[in-house]
Amino acid sequence: MVILSVCAFTAAYLYYVKKEREASIKNYFPSPRIGDIYKLKKDTREDGVTVFYLKIKDIGEQSIYFYPGRLVAGALHDSFLKHFDTTETAVYTKKELAEIVAGKWMVPSKDETQLVEIERK
Repeated sequence: MVILSVCAFTAAYLYYVKKEREASIKNYFPSPRIGDIYKLKKDTREDGVTVFYLKIKDIGEQSIYFYPGRLVAGALHDSFLKHFDTTETAVYTKKELAEIVAGKWMVPSKDETQLVEIERK
């Protein structure tokens, strides 16, 4: 009985987290702000699934400029991944980001990237 309760709680919690993440993308993606943090998941044939973060540095007319996270990992806790390299800049066009959100963005190397969540403070 205890195991069933734990399983039910875990399933409900994971469903809640998924819905919160979907809501963050729906609410924040159309109107990006400097400082927003994008959590992305990339699935590659070589490395498997990895997670990385990008923090908005600047917003251009057609592109968004990000500070890349210092670490990329498959199993590290999120708090270790939220350290950004302010000497580097990663650039994504707004079209590329829209394709990532729609789940349609794949680069020629067969990497599949998915936006998991957007944090706004």
